[in-house]
Amino acid sequence: MKKNEVKLGGVYTAKVTNKLVQVRIDAESRYGGWDGTNLASGKKVRIKSPARLRTAVGGDGAATGAKKPKGGKKAKARPEAQQVQTSAPTGGDVATVGAMAPVPTCSSCGGTEFDEDGNCTSCQKAEDLATEAAEALDKALHAPTGDIEPDTTPGPACPNCGGTNFDEDGDCTKCWEPNARGKADKGPKADKPKRAPRAKKEPKEKRTSGLDAAAKVLEESGQPMTPKEMVEVAEAKGYWKSPGGKTPHATVYSAIIREIAKKGDASRFVKTERGKFATSK
Repeated sequence: MKKNEVKLGGVYTAKVTNKLVQVRIDAESRYGGWDGTNLASGKKVRIKSPARLRTAVGGDGAATGAKKPKGGKKAKARPEAQQVQTSAPTGGDVATVGAMAPVPTCSSCGGTEFDEDGNCTSCQKAEDLATEAAEALDKALHAPTGDIEPDTTPGPACPNCGGTNFDEDGDCTKCWEPNARGKADKGPKADKPKRAPRAKKEPKEKRTSGLDAAAKVLEESGQPMTPKEMVEVAEAKGYWKSPGGKTPHATVYSAIIREIAKKGDASRFVKTERGKFATSK
């Protein structure tokens, strides 16, 4: 509806909470729209726009805001449904129906020509040709050979079961060995020469670690030494050389402490004083 069609005190059909109910317009709202009353529940509602109102209920259309037909035009009557033909079809109708009827076709070859007995003439011709070909083949097989000796060369046999019948892919039809015909033509596989056993590699000489070199130095000196002195003597005698570390003595010191803590009395080292160690032997 339009705004000018809404009248105070009028009752209209409106959509409230997804339901069509009758609402009476009480007054214009100061927030826009109208304040009304839901006649079904008696609660106050607010109509924000005239689009919420559907049609006027009861009363004069001019008083309630209902629309009147313009110009007093009458609604046009609907055209009558097309009359159904009930009379019998004429000759022209029968001819039209006969022309539209489907032509019967053969379910085997799709032919449309049939003999008096209803047999398809196309299929009959195919059967005659097949019969003639079979008779010609039979004559050729049973014809006298004269002095020609039959070929007695044995055909390929399946290497698995010895069968001689194969399908299109060459598989044996008796044991279904895959590609049995191709394997039979190639013959038995030749035994591959065995590879000579590889020569065992000589074990590499075990590299002396910094900890082992320190134990050897202490055993030779028989006196307590610091890790730095052990490293210097080991490098001088060629027992061990640092791989490039900046503090090799610190590495040896940590290794000695770990061995003492792990092995206890079975350790090769004994701490004599701060920063010095001797051999336990």
